[in-house]
Formats: sequence, structure tokens, C-alpha cells
Amino acid sequence: MSLTGRVLPTLLGFVVFGMLVSYLRQTPLLVPVDLYLIAWHETMHALGAWFTGGSVHGIEVRARDGLTWTSGGWFPIISMAGYLGTSLWGAALLLSARRPKLVWPMKITTVGLPPLAMLIGDGISLSLLLVIAISVGLFFVWRKFPAVVTLIVSGLFASESWRDVQMYLFSMPGQTDAGILAKHLGVQMLTLPIALSMAVLSLLIWWTAFRYSYVQLAASPKQWR
Repeated sequence: MSLTGRVLPTLLGFVVFGMLVSYLRQTPLLVPVDLYLIAWHETMHALGAWFTGGSVHGIEVRARDGLTWTSGGWFPIISMAGYLGTSLWGAALLLSARRPKLVWPMKITTVGLPPLAMLIGDGISLSLLLVIAISVGLFFVWRKFPAVVTLIVSGLFASESWRDVQMYLFSMPGQTDAGILAKHLGVQMLTLPIALSMAVLSLLIWWTAFRYSYVQLAASPKQWR
């Protein structure tokens, strides 16, 4: 089957993957995955604040939730950076397969950026130590199974946006990034459209990266080392 013929099954598989991961993250089975993804999510909020001229006063990562305290900057970018920034980085991981010299720098940044941002934003904390331990574990697993881990991590990053949709539908719509942004805009009914648009955009970002990196991954998985 050609790559084009895989489009619909791949996209549907990704949606199922995202929804399944979002559900399993609420169980003890995937607590380390949940903490790591939340750490990345909050790191992207912090970067959104820094890049738009704001300040970060604290980053807290905990099971099923996280908080980033900011001031200044452009709020829509800060709010959306958690999901879209994480998705874009996941896509960049896949695309690095086409540039072998970028593979190691991308891996180091992927495991090192959340602890660094948390250290700068909030200093030493228990959540920081947990994220460091998870990042170190991920690094060694990544060395052992480079192609598989790259594909899984990129998918996890892109699936992060589906968490907002799940939270809107099943638990805390007002506490989602989409809900907070809608409240900031003064139109609370935009919560679900914002959440869905971020999820769909994340899916398209991932698919575009997967499409251009698939041939490289299939032809030379060792290159991802």
C-alpha cells in the first residue's frame, strides 16, 4: 500500500491513539508519561510567555494537571502554546530524521528542556526531580530503540491537544486551556471550538511531519540514533 493509501487509516489510528492515551493518562499505568507530557505542556506555556515579552513566576507539574504562572506577554500565544507548541516540537522530532546531524540535538533538547525551564521558572522542587528522573529514563530507552521511541514521543506530543477536548467533554471545561482562552476573550461558548481546532491543527501538523519523514524512517531506522 502506498503512503497516500495510508492517509485515512493513519489519521484515524492517530485519533484513536490520542483518545486512548488521554484516557490511560488518568490511570497509575501511565503516570510517568502523564508527568512528562504535562512538563512539556507547561514548558511551552513558559516559552510562549518569554517569547512574547512576558515573565514566568513559577511552573508546577503534578499528576493530571500543571500550572504556569506568568505575567505580561501576549495571552493568546501563551494559552495556545501548551498544545500547539508541544505538537510542533513533536513534528520537528519526526522531521529531524531527514537531517541526521539534528537527531542528537533534538533528543537532548527534548529530554532536557522541561527540567531546565522548571528550574529557571520555579527552582528546585519535587516535581522537578521527578521530571528529571523520567527524562533520564526516556533518554536511555531512546538510545536503545531510536526509531520507535521517536515515533511514539512525537505521537504523544501531538496527542496532547486531545486532552483538552476530553477535559471539556468529561470533566473540567472551564479549566482547560481552551476554556481559559475563551474566558479571556469574553466568549465562553468558544471553549469547544477552540479545543477542537487545536486538536485538528495538531493532527495536521503531525501528519505533515509523518508524511515527509516516513520514507526516511522506513529506509534507515539506524539513522535516528
